Amino acid sequence: VLSFLHALLALRRRYGFQGWSREYDVDLQDLLDCGDVLHAYFHNISGENMPWAELQQICGETVYAGRAGDTWDARICTAYLQRLVRAETLEEGELGPGFKCPARKASSRADCVAHVMHALP
Repeated sequence: VLSFLHALLALRRRYGFQGWSREYDVDLQDLLDCGDVLHAYFHNISGENMPWAELQQICGETVYAGRAGDTWDARICTAYLQRLVRAETLEEGELGPGFKCPARKASSRADCVAHVMHALP
């Protein structure tokens, strides 16, 4: 889910000012930083009481939306976070139309990459 979110945000740059109101450098380090923050956070919570709103805020404020210099850009980023970083995304199993989320048992990076290579149209 985090990789999909990162890809959405990074690809908006292709559309110039239609994608973002100004140019933001969304790069691999952002994804790694957000992953590190979430990984550290997950060690302190139980799986049944996942605080989705907190996770959205952590991703948004620490990495992505927190850098947005424009209110509209921050709103777009927040909307992506609210749509993707939630229990329903994992339960419904769909990141976007026709693109299924990797199964929860696909815990390794290689499993996730194999799923994406197979599942993308």
